[in-house]
Amino acid sequence: MAKKQILDRLKAQVSALEKRVEQLDQDGSGHMSFWRFNVPAIDELLPHGGLDSANVHEILWPHQADRVAAIGCVLALITKNDGAGPILWCQSKRNTLDHGFPYTHGIGAIGMSPGRILFLSLKNDREILWALEEALKSGALAAVMGEVETDLKSSRRLGLAASTGKTPCFILHTAREGMN
Repeated sequence: MAKKQILDRLKAQVSALEKRVEQLDQDGSGHMSFWRFNVPAIDELLPHGGLDSANVHEILWPHQADRVAAIGCVLALITKNDGAGPILWCQSKRNTLDHGFPYTHGIGAIGMSPGRILFLSLKNDREILWALEEALKSGALAAVMGEVETDLKSSRRLGLAASTGKTPCFILHTAREGMN
């Protein structure tokens, strides 16, 4: 078989697979279930033009001083894509002592009602991961946020729970040395 024929055949197979993935990514209403930033410079860089609304997304900031901006970006994204449902935000007691509770006036300034946020300050990462997973599986929340370090196993568990509950999960933390 000639190289051109092989290449054409592979292109057709890839096209068929992409169409199948697109069908699987649709929610019951027939619309793609992706959350968009509505900022073309960002959306065009993301697969399907947004973040999968039933998956885990890791949000990293390079320096601790960038924490508030990163969290504000996530809250704004949630507000743009689901303006009414409750949001679970989990962090460690140590993190709460270091940074305090969310500033409600700041949350209101981005267009979100602070009353939507269910804030949990938990003992350790294990408790945070458990709370995130259970909340995701319930499907009762607009989104779930956790300031926690994850490994491959916990990320996979959260991904499965997000898919089951059709709820986005945002894992938030400072980038570790050497992360890209």
